[in-house]
Amino acid sequence: MTALFFVCAFGAGCASAWILLLSLLGRLRNPAAFRWPITSLLFFLVLAGFAHYQLINRNLPYPDPAEVESLAPFQLSLNEIQIPLATEEEAVRKRLSVEAALRYLEQGNEVWRDKYRCVGCHMSGSYMLVRPALTSAVGKPPDLDRKLFLGLAEPLRQDGLDLIFAIGHNSAQLVYVAAGLAEWDANVTGELSPETAEMLNLMFRIQLEHGAWVMPDCWPPLQSSPFQLASLAAIAVGTAPTWLDRVDQPEVARKVELLREYLRSRAEQHDYERVWLLWASSRFPGLLESARVEQLKEMVLGHQHPDGGWALRDFARPSEWGGGVRKSSLEAEEDYASSPSDGHMTGLAVISLVEAGLSIEDPAIRAAVGWLVKNQRESGRWWARSLNGKNGLSLITYSATCYAILALERCRAFPRG
Repeated sequence: MTALFFVCAFGAGCASAWILLLSLLGRLRNPAAFRWPITSLLFFLVLAGFAHYQLINRNLPYPDPAEVESLAPFQLSLNEIQIPLATEEEAVRKRLSVEAALRYLEQGNEVWRDKYRCVGCHMSGSYMLVRPALTSAVGKPPDLDRKLFLGLAEPLRQDGLDLIFAIGHNSAQLVYVAAGLAEWDANVTGELSPETAEMLNLMFRIQLEHGAWVMPDCWPPLQSSPFQLASLAAIAVGTAPTWLDRVDQPEVARKVELLREYLRSRAEQHDYERVWLLWASSRFPGLLESARVEQLKEMVLGHQHPDGGWALRDFARPSEWGGGVRKSSLEAEEDYASSPSDGHMTGLAVISLVEAGLSIEDPAIRAAVGWLVKNQRESGRWWARSLNGKNGLSLITYSATCYAILALERCRAFPRG
């Protein structure tokens, strides 16, 4: 992409020189002579702009598939960190280990952050959404995590980049940054930081007029749904200490109400989006009526498996994930309608239910905790099968582990001692 940018810049320079030469030769009175040089100039400028956007964006949500074989036998690898590939056949741990889960999350975050330079909804974005919330149980995360997370967001903080947020995944990265910083303030420092306030304000600056944010149909479940992203934005707004009370800009206040109205009135496409709406309702004051909250809780409980867990594939039809971008591959799965419980959906279901007020002593929650305790793998992660084909990486196990460990913390299920 860098080479394309320089080739286009060179081409634009040549076209400009061509136009200048024609001017010096006195061709100004013959507009037709300028048709091709001006067309060439515009062509190269558009291509250069595209290349420049890609260079700034740096938002490849997954490693290139061609890179998978070079990563094998590792899911994530950088310097001395070598995380084995995630497979459904990986052995289950005999005892729950919070330390092993944290090691997997911390190492995965370090590799993703330093190697791919991307917030990553399934990766560093999920890490910062969850790790600060574990502070009271396992201690605060390193300050370096926040510093480097802000470093990933630096390109998003430049003025004049509103147009760039209209395409690609930059808007999603920004919402995840705002949510992660809000979690840090709420759980680590206990007070709103200037950086969090800045990110929340910027988040609303690039909000669309219908109330949501740009989210291309790309990598379900976390990088494909504008509704899910809007729910996360609501979580960020409700989590950042005192931010809502301090909103003094009329335009920002208007945008907050746009978000509230969007989540209240926009029809969700599937039950996975409804789980995120349930979680958001517990953070964003007055988002939903109590009857609607109870309805959503019943929906989630209705999907629970007899073994106590939940399965991601139960929450949407193949054609509904990412606007149908994975329809054919998911329909080809023989066991789609009978998928086993997984860590991603079980953890997320427990978090949303407990934060929405369901007691941790409820039989459904106790059964879910039992499933989570019994299904951690030797690497420290929880297994979940990707919706995006068998690319060998199964990075959804990372968000699965984030949600599983937070669910156990919310249920006070960490081993004593």
